[in-house]
Amino acid sequence: MICPQCGAKYPQEATRCPECGVELVDQAARAPQDMAEWVDDVVVLETTDEGQLMVARSLLEAEGIPCFAQGEEGQQLIGAGPVRLRVRVGDREAARALLAHLEPTGPSEE
Repeated sequence: MICPQCGAKYPQEATRCPECGVELVDQAARAPQDMAEWVDDVVVLETTDEGQLMVARSLLEAEGIPCFAQGEEGQQLIGAGPVRLRVRVGDREAARALLAHLEPTGPSEE
């Protein structure tokens, strides 16, 4: 099973992603086109603030903009480095507009 939101893999008996809270899908059923869309993605927020990350993710999800947090696992486990919130290239402008009011807490990749 795989999470359609973050891409994490889980055993076949799992039904929900513990990180994202969304229903898992069968890996074989995941559309190759959906996976290809994530090959070219962009960073819309870089932060070390877990609260800010949660707010940003919530804002994007409320508008139907899929996102994933690169580096979140390392930040949670050992507090290492910033987390980069990424979206598909086609969602870049809408995501940046939604997140424009958030104060940056780390260096920007782009």
